[in-house]
Amino acid sequence: MVDFIPNPRAAALGGFMTRYAAAEMEIKLILSAILDLSIYEFAVVAEPYSGATLRNVAKSIVKLKLAPDDPMRDKLLQAIGTLYSYSTLRNQIAHAKWAPGRRPDSIQPLYVQTRSGRARFVGSNDEDDDYTTEELVNLANEVKAINNRLYDLKLEGGYNAIIERNMSRKRYSIEDEGGNSSSDSSC
Repeated sequence: MVDFIPNPRAAALGGFMTRYAAAEMEIKLILSAILDLSIYEFAVVAEPYSGATLRNVAKSIVKLKLAPDDPMRDKLLQAIGTLYSYSTLRNQIAHAKWAPGRRPDSIQPLYVQTRSGRARFVGSNDEDDDYTTEELVNLANEVKAINNRLYDLKLEGGYNAIIERNMSRKRYSIEDEGGNSSSDSSC
């Protein structure tokens, strides 16, 4: 098999994904504080959520729990919406095969998209996006900036203190898939 993605591109793709995952974790931390749950409790609740479902749940919780005149409400909704504007690229990186793009030093995702009973082969025509290494690095940095914004909002909203308080709450027995259990009172 030929490795057509040089290391800088692979690093840019991986950098995008790790920064996206970090931003989703910040959303989960903030939501755990808004709901006054430990991150462990919220992680169990949120575990089955896809990215799209987490976005919808996050926006719903923010709208449900924060008053319309609370300045954190609009700030959080904006940051959540901005992060999820990158979800298509996140899904392409995670699930598509990548091939050389149209432009020099570019790659593009190849996958089949089925909507409304029609199949569309993405990456098979000149209108489909391709990305240079520099563009991928810039996109990863944009997602990093969103993660930093969410982190700042966590502090600005006083959510970090709630998270720390809730981390000290006792956890009870947790069983793994093999039926082994553990109990931990230090979180």
